Amino acid sequence: MFSAFGWLANAVRPDRARVRLLLVLAMTAFFVMGLDVPYAFEPEGWAFPAAYLAVVAIHWPCEPLVAGQRHGDLPHRARVLPRHAEKRTGR
Repeated sequence: MFSAFGWLANAVRPDRARVRLLLVLAMTAFFVMGLDVPYAFEPEGWAFPAAYLAVVAIHWPCEPLVAGQRHGDLPHRARVLPRHAEKRTGR
């Protein structure tokens, strides 16, 4: 997930307020995850899964930002999946 946000930070224009807000929220959640790693599998480790779910929830609205900015209106999955299907079926 961390590498996905690394790619995202390079793929979007950071001069828009919405993009900055989402990236700062994700970085904050990653920081909380890093702090809670020693306690992740103990009863006191509730912050790690909460921060991970926050990162996943923040990543979801970021994909349309990239798709609309760079590659037209199609999301990434809609462009890539047909190519993978062609490779697997040989058509």
